[in-house]
Amino acid sequence: MDIKPISIIDLVFTSQTEHKKIALDGHLELKDKLLNSNFFTFNTIPKRKKLQWWR
Repeated sequence: MDIKPISIIDLVFTSQTEHKKIALDGHLELKDKLLNSNFFTFNTIPKRKKLQWWR
């Protein structure tokens, strides 16, 4: 399965709908990478945009 390379900037500015689509497409590797990093807790990301949609 091809997983398109995705940058932190892409993740921050991509809509939550797109994030959910990535998760529903079964890209668990990407989800695990996000869970194992802490970039999504940066203060520069508004609370509603934090990448915690999978919880």
